[in-house]
Amino acid sequence: MDADSAEQASATSVRSGQASVGVLADAPSRPVAAPPGSVRRGGPLGFLARRWPLLVVLAAQAALSLRLVWSNTAFQDEALYLRAGHLEWDHWLHGAAIPAFPSYMSGAPVLYPPLGALADTVGGLAGARILSLGFMLAATALLWATTARLFGQRAALLATGLFATLAGTQFLGAFATYDAMALLLLALAAWLGVRSASCAFPARTALLGWAGAMLALADAVKYATTLFTLVVIVLAALAVARTQGARAGWAAAGSVFGSWLVVVLVAVRLAGPMYWQGVQVTTLDRPLSTAAVSLVLRNDRRGEETKSTAGAEPVEEFQ
Repeated sequence: MDADSAEQASATSVRSGQASVGVLADAPSRPVAAPPGSVRRGGPLGFLARRWPLLVVLAAQAALSLRLVWSNTAFQDEALYLRAGHLEWDHWLHGAAIPAFPSYMSGAPVLYPPLGALADTVGGLAGARILSLGFMLAATALLWATTARLFGQRAALLATGLFATLAGTQFLGAFATYDAMALLLLALAAWLGVRSASCAFPARTALLGWAGAMLALADAVKYATTLFTLVVIVLAALAVARTQGARAGWAAAGSVFGSWLVVVLVAVRLAGPMYWQGVQVTTLDRPLSTAAVSLVLRNDRRGEETKSTAGAEPVEEFQ
């Protein structure tokens, strides 16, 4: 009798355990509360926690360029592009006659100059230069995103830190010309090509097409940017080949080049002969300098000595 009671009690406990497991399995899952002081990876604080090195680099770059914004008056190229932008707005809004800017400018006068003119209207020359600073900061952020996808965040920090502290980067961030905008579009095309490597075929094709279009737009903003078109195409092809295979890499190169070529041909067709004349005069058939390298270096050294002498404190002479 005691043995029968023990078997019944054991069977009852097993059935109750199974019922408890079933109840727990059917119960709705509840999110587990995060421990105090932790940061959600998807929220704004999580973004800052992951990107604070980039923010530091951008702040340093902005400080280095801002000190140059009010350091001097307008350079000849700055005055030319801002004046061309204002005249383009007058032509679009009021039908005013304008000079033949496309025939001798080294970038399409309908792209950067109107944007620079808007910034000049709002904030003067400093406003136009700060617009260029915004372009350069965006280019640095795209450099971070591209490098982080290829080699990780440590490499991205090194690349952006070096780029932000270059003299050319600081100078272009305080220079109201088309260079900063062209560099931004070039960096955007590179990021689109690298970003497409982790996407499925339809999205990858679309991103590669946009990369080619951004390349063509960068070349139109500054014609000399065409020199770097092949570099971006090869970068996109290698990034795709690393994850999708060699055949996909060749297809990526063809997609970027094809979209670039289509946009360029359409732009040349619509622009007219004056734009092609500008490309030839400023980029293809630009006259070469005949000065010797030693002469250039000697004049540069003399210029630095003149600057240092002019900046020295005057010495009082006593009789």
